[in-house]
Amino acid sequence: MIKLTSIIVEDEILSRMYLKSLLQIWCSHVEVLAAAEDCDSAVSVIDALKPELLFLDIALLNSTGFDVVKRLNTHYPKIIFTTAFGDHTLKIIKPSGLPFLQKPIDSDDLVAIINKTTAQSKDAHCLQLQHLLQTLLNENNPSSVYIETNEGAGVFVALAEIIFIEAKGAECILYLAKGNELHINNHGLKECESFLSDRCFFRVSQKHIINKDFIEQFHENAEPYVLMKNKVSIAVSLKKVTALKNFLGAG
Repeated sequence: MIKLTSIIVEDEILSRMYLKSLLQIWCSHVEVLAAAEDCDSAVSVIDALKPELLFLDIALLNSTGFDVVKRLNTHYPKIIFTTAFGDHTLKIIKPSGLPFLQKPIDSDDLVAIINKTTAQSKDAHCLQLQHLLQTLLNENNPSSVYIETNEGAGVFVALAEIIFIEAKGAECILYLAKGNELHINNHGLKECESFLSDRCFFRVSQKHIINKDFIEQFHENAEPYVLMKNKVSIAVSLKKVTALKNFLGAG
């Protein structure tokens, strides 16, 4: 197996030791060249050692892992984020499609994410990093989201192009403004909800998430529904009616 050089950026010593131990046991081909605990030392050691892989914690001493990414300008390793902060942080990372591990890190997840990340082309990873940087510049609001289709291709889809998302069997279908559809089976509706902007998207039922900018009419009756601009009617759960009214500013 091809050897990979890596650096761990983590401000908690026990977490650094734990991750390094996991790598030694389960990913012996990944060599840890060094570790850093803050933004300044991280940027310095990355520029000096030029690792192929970077394990980057989000919360660092007096800074964040995002600050490290912003300051990289001579070498861009493939980055795997680590975080214990849940949905708020992940809403920034997920739309880019960049890999992440939630602490405490599971050995199976670690092996899988390393294999997937190293198999990805450098150009594709750089595009995802650029997307993340643009999201950070836009006050953490992404303009597009990375989607892996059933065909195995990874594409960025503009949020403004998504009319609604429908759960159908084991897959989700994105219905787009141009009239085309994207079928994905690696994300359930709950997963889609976790990386969509809550300023535009609302889950109206167990089967549908809608984009409010494409609502043509909201019919509040015994069987409430929304008529979308592509002329598709979508039922609204009775439990969601009041929340949807508030979301649309009609409550």
